[in-house]
Amino acid sequence: MPTAKLTKAHVESLQPGEKDVILWDTEVKGFGCKVTPAGRRVYLVKYRVGGGRHGRVRKPSIGLHGELTVDQARKTAREWLSEARKG
Repeated sequence: MPTAKLTKAHVESLQPGEKDVILWDTEVKGFGCKVTPAGRRVYLVKYRVGGGRHGRVRKPSIGLHGELTVDQARKTAREWLSEARKG
């Protein structure tokens, strides 16, 4: 799993592959950017619900790169992760 501090330059330098490519952020655990084979860049957040390590994994999309900046998506990810921790 590649990781780096997500910046506009990092996100735009990601190249599409045969499968989805995800670059995870080092600043906010669970926050990342997915590049689809078609070249679409989508911010997402990954967390578990119910049961700790055995809980169900969720990976909802936050929004498209370009419609949101990296900082806006990171702020939203922090909010969603906080809500997930609260239950």
